[in-house]
Amino acid sequence: MGRLPPELVLLVFKALDSDRKAADPEDNAIEINDADIRTFIHGFTRLDAISRSAFPIFDISDVLPGSSIATLYIGDYSPRPQDLVLLFQASASKIRTLTLNDVRTYSIPPTADTSQMPTITMVALEQLALLGCMERFPFFGKVQMPKLKVLWCDGWYSTLREDLPDSLVTLVVSDAYDHEYHRPFSVENLSIRWSHRWSLLKQISDLTERLAIPSKIQHLEIVFPIDFSFTFHLHNAETVTKSVDDFEPFVLGLHDNGSLRKLTFTFEPTYRNEPRGVGLMDRFVKLKPLGILDVRVNSYSIMHPNL
Repeated sequence: MGRLPPELVLLVFKALDSDRKAADPEDNAIEINDADIRTFIHGFTRLDAISRSAFPIFDISDVLPGSSIATLYIGDYSPRPQDLVLLFQASASKIRTLTLNDVRTYSIPPTADTSQMPTITMVALEQLALLGCMERFPFFGKVQMPKLKVLWCDGWYSTLREDLPDSLVTLVVSDAYDHEYHRPFSVENLSIRWSHRWSLLKQISDLTERLAIPSKIQHLEIVFPIDFSFTFHLHNAETVTKSVDDFEPFVLGLHDNGSLRKLTFTFEPTYRNEPRGVGLMDRFVKLKPLGILDVRVNSYSIMHPNL
């Protein structure tokens, strides 16, 4: 295989086609048949991040000890609960950034007893992304993350709250699927991805109060996704004025009675030629003089963690 390049910092593993044909050389992909995958990965002495999707090409929990890996991405994976426990145990002392994308455990008895599972303390974890994970892992209550600072959930369920620490500084939520009360986070930065009607903007204030302690928020970001169909139009004055009149007092309260220093509206890029966000800043007549309002067009969230 030749000398391994020590400067490599990211290694991506993905499944080949079902006929196991060799990858196109132009893809810069390498098919690995070496049984000693651990030795292979440890040969990249500066390797910081590893990404593995789809098929379990190798056991991640076996290669992490002794490696330099600090960033881990696992996607499209359905492990047994005990295998996921092993992954968390192996990641506990070294992984600072962890992404679980569409990871769903299977073979879980309806009355699964987690009381005998060991407590896992992720002493290094600072950033966690739970994407497409539409269920609570059965052992999550046994995982402690005392240094977690950034959490990104593309779907929020209130049952997640008690499994997560109070150390969060930044919370990024794509949507909330239930309206149950839970103990709010004391975060400084809150980003909410909003895919509903512009006329329902007032509901963001309710969601904000459920997710975070309002007086602690320093930066609130509202992100309108690429496929946001109810685009803000300057000529739709009645809807815009009503939405602003409903929402602006809430933001003023966060500023006057709390810690808010910035409100950001972020409109993600779109393939359609639409006037997204044009003239929005002028509609917030009370917020604009305070200098805390920012409208970003054709941009992505400034709070999404770099995973």
